[in-house]
Amino acid sequence: MRRRTRRLIIAIVVVLLVVLLGGRAVVDLYTNILWFQGRGYLDVFWRRLGIDFVVRAIAAAVGAVIVLINGWFVTRHLGPVRVRRRYGNIEIAEQIPRRYIVSGVVIIALLAGWWLSGVLFSGPAAIRVAAWLKQAKWGIADPLLGHDISFYLFSLPVYYQFVDYLLLITFWSLVLVGLGHLLVGGIRWEENRVFVGESARAHLVVLTVAIVLFLGVRYWLGRYSLILNGNGIAGGVGFTDVHARLPAHGILAFVCVAAAATLLYGALRQIWLLPVIGLGALLAGALLVGDVYPSLVQKFRVEPNELARETPYIRWNLEFTRRAFALDGMQRDSFPFQPTATPSWDRVQQDLGSLALWDPEPLTTTYNQVQALFKYYQFYDVDYDRYLVDGAERQVAIAAREFNAAGLPADARTWQSIRLNPQYLHGAGVVMSPVAVSSAEPEYWLHDIPVEHSPDAPPEVALKDADVFFGEEMPDYAILIPGRDSAFTGKPGVDFPAGVQLSSFLRVLAFSWRFGDKNLLFSGEVTDSSRFVFHRSLQERVAQLAPFL
Repeated sequence: MRRRTRRLIIAIVVVLLVVLLGGRAVVDLYTNILWFQGRGYLDVFWRRLGIDFVVRAIAAAVGAVIVLINGWFVTRHLGPVRVRRRYGNIEIAEQIPRRYIVSGVVIIALLAGWWLSGVLFSGPAAIRVAAWLKQAKWGIADPLLGHDISFYLFSLPVYYQFVDYLLLITFWSLVLVGLGHLLVGGIRWEENRVFVGESARAHLVVLTVAIVLFLGVRYWLGRYSLILNGNGIAGGVGFTDVHARLPAHGILAFVCVAAAATLLYGALRQIWLLPVIGLGALLAGALLVGDVYPSLVQKFRVEPNELARETPYIRWNLEFTRRAFALDGMQRDSFPFQPTATPSWDRVQQDLGSLALWDPEPLTTTYNQVQALFKYYQFYDVDYDRYLVDGAERQVAIAAREFNAAGLPADARTWQSIRLNPQYLHGAGVVMSPVAVSSAEPEYWLHDIPVEHSPDAPPEVALKDADVFFGEEMPDYAILIPGRDSAFTGKPGVDFPAGVQLSSFLRVLAFSWRFGDKNLLFSGEVTDSSRFVFHRSLQERVAQLAPFL
């Protein structure tokens, strides 16, 4: 009976762990399917999921194989493992079958591979790998190392991922191997000192050599990173980068190879002075060659004559900036200036009358002071836009009035208010002002709540639907109940956001679990026609549909 009870308890614990750990993944998958399907982008979701799974599975397989090989070397030196059991006054020693030990090593390797692959090869990292595989040449080479620009955008980040992943796996294997040899007796305390067996020492040295070599590869990749993260003018590559940091990375990569060689030689000959010298040279080189030498070059060669030193690299910066904005095809002509009579004000006003006189920062402050109207509304920023008015483009400033829950009184900041009350589920319209008007206060084309269209504003900017459900800082989710308080009437997806219809208890349970909100599960106000709207931040929304941007 005791054995049955113990097995039952273990089974219950295992089931609860599976539900808690795997249930969240299932809930996220189910709710994401509902959201993407409602937006008409379910194929995008499946493509993202497929890329993520394939990339992570390949990385996990590589990691699992590395961990498994190291675990196999440890178990080769493992003798019989026995478990002692006592029955009354009798003690029995049972030998654990070797297949159980091998199975345990395999499970540890698989779990370690899958876990570690999630650190560097899931989500956006998997998208980067897919972009790397699908990259196309740009036909423009960098002026320093001669690589196509696509190399720096697509290849270099993924190379860093690969090297960092191998470093992580190797370090993880080093820790596991150290524990394994400690358990099997390859590392033990003997005669008042730590004794390391020959096989354990060779194994640990090989893994340490691999780590040092991967550091060398990372130093070598650092040569290319200088193109993106230079210390010259305006963040571009500069004199110190080219003449100090670039050779320093190459030297440190070579020193890493030399240090790895000294480790191997010392392990074979059991001479530890040479490996200590090699590792010491690596540490000293990282400090002196990597930091001190570039600082000295910058201080004593560049700063005394900075313009002359940096001029060639400033030209590179200018040239590639022009290419980036498609300005490299401009032709330069000289126009000799001849002073003439002062032009008339009417002529000047005609040429300069459309220039913006209002900046976004003071407009944001003014809008929040004058046009927020209620404390729970806020303008987070002001943007410029252009509208065609009477056949000509007019530049305007426009800002959305978003809902801000922090502006509600503390006693009114309840779950029902923020999630269900139609008054607080969205922002209220926009404010629009022409920016070429000189006045003490902004001139409003659209203003107030409900949104009013000023008489002198062009009809082209009239606003019909003024509710703002999606914005820069909107809350994480809202529940729309069609018909409640005469709100949200009409066609879902046209007159108000379609969201995800809470047409079943399963959907309510899934969203309650995902957002950790029990109120959703037990609320009596939520109906089968209610709409669950989430991913309301524009940044988050775009990242879901176009993660490659």
